[in-house]
Amino acid sequence: MKRYLHECGWAQYPEPTRIEYLEPYNYLFFKNHANDGNPTTFVRGDYRMVAPSGIGAHSGPLFLPNGYTLDETLNIVEQRLAVQQVSPIASEKSKSNRPRKYSASFGEKALSRDTARANLSGILRNVADAPGTTLVQAPEGIGKTYALMQHVQELRWDRESDRQHRTTQRDGDTWSPIPGFICFACKSYEQANAKRDEFIGIENGNTCAVVIKSLSKLYQEAVDEYGVKPIERRQAGDNGNVSFLHAVRSLQPAVYNRMTELRDEMWMINAHSMFDPTHTVVFCVHSLLKNWPHSQISKAFLHPGFPDDFNQDGIKQCIREMGLYQVIYDEVGWEDLVGIDTKEDVKLAKKVAKVANKSTGSSWKDVGLPAQVQAFDEVVGSYKSPPMGFDECNRINQIGYQKTDKLTVDAKRFPFGKGVDGINIYAQRTGTYYSKEHRWWSNLGCPVVILTTEDLPRCIASSVALAHRAEDQVKLDAGEEPKRKEWQYLRTTNLTNTPHLFNELVPIYFDEDARAPDKTSRTSVISMAKDLLESGIDFVISNNLKNIDKKYEDQVCSHQAARGRNDLTGITIATIITYPSLGEYDQLCILGQKFDLDDPVAMAMRDTLFQDLGRNLGLRSTPEQKQDMHMVFIKSSLYRDLKLFTGATHDRYRLYHDDLPDGNH
Repeated sequence: MKRYLHECGWAQYPEPTRIEYLEPYNYLFFKNHANDGNPTTFVRGDYRMVAPSGIGAHSGPLFLPNGYTLDETLNIVEQRLAVQQVSPIASEKSKSNRPRKYSASFGEKALSRDTARANLSGILRNVADAPGTTLVQAPEGIGKTYALMQHVQELRWDRESDRQHRTTQRDGDTWSPIPGFICFACKSYEQANAKRDEFIGIENGNTCAVVIKSLSKLYQEAVDEYGVKPIERRQAGDNGNVSFLHAVRSLQPAVYNRMTELRDEMWMINAHSMFDPTHTVVFCVHSLLKNWPHSQISKAFLHPGFPDDFNQDGIKQCIREMGLYQVIYDEVGWEDLVGIDTKEDVKLAKKVAKVANKSTGSSWKDVGLPAQVQAFDEVVGSYKSPPMGFDECNRINQIGYQKTDKLTVDAKRFPFGKGVDGINIYAQRTGTYYSKEHRWWSNLGCPVVILTTEDLPRCIASSVALAHRAEDQVKLDAGEEPKRKEWQYLRTTNLTNTPHLFNELVPIYFDEDARAPDKTSRTSVISMAKDLLESGIDFVISNNLKNIDKKYEDQVCSHQAARGRNDLTGITIATIITYPSLGEYDQLCILGQKFDLDDPVAMAMRDTLFQDLGRNLGLRSTPEQKQDMHMVFIKSSLYRDLKLFTGATHDRYRLYHDDLPDGNH
């Protein structure tokens, strides 16, 4: 309760001290000051207003936050306890006058699809109502995004109504709504369009919703229409332009004009502009949202009122009006949370940044585009075959790796693969990398809800939060102010303890062709996928299928592309799991070392498989669905290496094979 009130802007005093149930009401008692030994200031369960009592009590009316009564506030705190899987803080109401019992965990409440979705809806409403950033992990197909679609606009209206009421009570004050878009960030434009259609289909919901495109997407569409060669950022800097957009306007004016038309069209619905930061909901892709705090001129260009003469005051106004009110980041992957680059790439990028600093006296982030390109050409231009492009160099320098971010792969800590160490290609990995957590969510200036079905992103987020708390505890122990306030910690919520909702048995087949294609003529996943599709399977999910015959292109996708797809229900699917590449293994080892994970390789591949199975099984299965709607193919040696399916507590799908011993079915 103290934490909730603090997050809502509550002063230190009156401070809540105890909750009592005095039939038939709950009562919350407050201390008026630090030395208040007999707290008598209180609020009753069915009231919003706190009744002052005792020495040092506050003067004037004081209400619980957000217009809620005490009982409604207790329900919010109750949901948070369930979200955090915290043991109940109060016993069942009894003659001892203690408050009523708080609710059971989400897993205990979610006894069916309907009860799971109903309870999830309540939990996500409270998550969306909290400040800061919360990562929520829940099973595939449970309706995480849909539940938030139903709540975020309603919560905004409630907050603004409360603000209007409180503001107009003060003489002379005028009220105006807080500007900023509610934003849903998706993995792809296809998913963004699908989510937008889902949003406007909500009964009695808001139909003012648009998909906004990034500057690079608008540019690519305009270039494709005109059939001209696109300008690269490096070329833009070579010509002395201060930004890529300046270069397009100068070198390709027709393309620039078409970009402005495409931008204006994306805001239009039925010939009316939907640009309204206080009402319109926007959908975009992950890359646009993550760059939102940094690419200011690119963000300003998305505003339909962007000044084509690049007037600075006009650009600043556009930037202000393109602010965000709340963000829902759907289907996060570990790559969205952490940057990993090789030692060689980081060394070269830092060398470029050092040259730029020497010539300008500024850090890479403050150096203009022409100086960045000049430094890049000076360092990398001498290479006969450049090891990296300008955009890659810029990306690495924007991350800002430090010496403390340097790690060497410890293959002995995460043994994997076939054979003894002398011939096991994974056991011989010793590469050095730089790894650093991203912090884009803390730079958006609004509450953020991050959604995932996977263990790996949640475990990384939990590790980041623990590290931040430990860092601040050191400061507190030294008598210093902590770096972060309570609401600034990255919170995590795990709602996957629901194996009782998943009843399917998934057949698994061992196939030695379940491997990536190589330069030999050996059969691989490509020939496997073709055979499966020709045998009547509707769809195949696997990596390494980019070279499959064009006639099959619409019937296959990678594991990454399958994330979050809702259009594969009711069809038969085959998933092919292959050994990770050496680079993938290295990255997972680095994640395990940096964030102290037990078995990151198995965790990541289990996440991948569960994502695939969730496309048409579990909570996405249909009543008329037949058996064996989803089959898994894997090499027998990889199955043994991963040890994935040994009755883990939260396994959502049960795999079986006639040749497996009992207990591993």
